[in-house]
Amino acid sequence: VAICQHITAGFADDLARWLKAETRRDVVEVSAATLLVPNRIFVAGSNAHLVATRDFTLDVDPSDPVGGFRPSCDVLLKSAAAAFGDQAIGVVLTGMGRDCARGLKEIRARGGHTIAQDEASSIVFGMPGEAIALGGAEKVLPLGQIAAQLGRWV
Repeated sequence: VAICQHITAGFADDLARWLKAETRRDVVEVSAATLLVPNRIFVAGSNAHLVATRDFTLDVDPSDPVGGFRPSCDVLLKSAAAAFGDQAIGVVLTGMGRDCARGLKEIRARGGHTIAQDEASSIVFGMPGEAIALGGAEKVLPLGQIAAQLGRWV
């Protein structure tokens, strides 16, 4: 599981610690090339893009913001589509803007599975709404049904 969250610089580590406490899983902020391993959750740092590679690693890319964001959800999702094709799964949750829409569509175009959170359960429907409008969402689900759908796919 790799997470890209638009977050203020310096808070990605706090997010990782909070997720670890809430999920009781191993959660780490990615700050250098890291091997993807089962049962670990990887969080993008706040000063670089997170990129998935074909050799099952996540790497950091300090290049310029994309669409105003670094990390960019589109960068992560597009790289997952390229690296894992029909084995990739992308999920977009509540959020402002359109970062993620193209990446989610790319995963779907390569045969992977995609979910966008529905409007009723989203606090801000920008990102999921843009992904749906672009045709990137295979399923549109309320937040409470996303985990079960992921379990069925996995």
